[in-house]
Amino acid sequence: MQKNFDLPLIPLRGLTVFPNTTVNFDVGRKKSVAAVTDAVKNRNGKIILCRQINTDESNPQADGIYTVGVLARVVQVISNGGETLRIIVDGIKKVKVTGYVDNPDFFVASYEPMKELHARTVEAKAYRRKCMSVVEEHYFVGERATKDVYNILNETEEPVAFLYRAAHLMDISDRQGFLEIDDVIDKYELLLDFLEDELEIAKVEKKINRKVRESIDKGQKEYYLREQIKAIQEELGDEDDDDLLLKADKLPIPEESKKKLKKDIERNPLSKLSSSHGAQRENAHVKPRLRNFEKLFRLCVRFAVGD
Repeated sequence: MQKNFDLPLIPLRGLTVFPNTTVNFDVGRKKSVAAVTDAVKNRNGKIILCRQINTDESNPQADGIYTVGVLARVVQVISNGGETLRIIVDGIKKVKVTGYVDNPDFFVASYEPMKELHARTVEAKAYRRKCMSVVEEHYFVGERATKDVYNILNETEEPVAFLYRAAHLMDISDRQGFLEIDDVIDKYELLLDFLEDELEIAKVEKKINRKVRESIDKGQKEYYLREQIKAIQEELGDEDDDDLLLKADKLPIPEESKKKLKKDIERNPLSKLSSSHGAQRENAHVKPRLRNFEKLFRLCVRFAVGD
């Protein structure tokens, strides 16, 4: 196996980059900034990216960096005017670091490419198709697969490229462990299990969210219904309960809403009118207020039943 030497290396904190993917991240440590600068000026942008083992380590040594990483190319460097750079890289291929070249300014590593076993088999193609069908379900069920993610993966036919892009875009867990697996079929089995597990979780979450929304909607409707009925009753505070019940029976509203109204009238009785004042108020107050009652309640019912 041919070895390649003398490429700068960046230890990544909490990040594993896959081949066939494009990512951006910030570079702030002096040695890493120097490595990026050397890669861009002297190596045609080529650089080795490996995850550091302890994410809390500010200045990891060679033995604190995973040996399996990715050969990448720096495609853009953005300076924010300070000491930190934001870089965009394209992952090219999986590599293994075989040693380090002595350099005081930044890490320089020798490496060798790693083979992806069973990459061009019919089984790999079949797994790619199965995983894509699960991604499609994710697109319709949850938020993990957006339209852009779906389109990117749907257009990626090559099994290894699909494998890494799906793992990256669908945010597979244990990315470093996934990268280190040599057999493409083993990788696909892990990816498929992850996608199916996340799909089941997404379905349950969607069901729960729907129930919560329905409960909130129902509660809001009932609250506003009670408040509007209360306002109507305050408007008709001098009406006779029997008159209101009789009028409620004649309203052109659904039976369920009519029952709610009558029940609320019975539960919150109005003050009885005295017989001496009833006849006088019939013409002056009752009829117009009952008409207002009908108009207001129609509005109330329309909201309550969702028309």
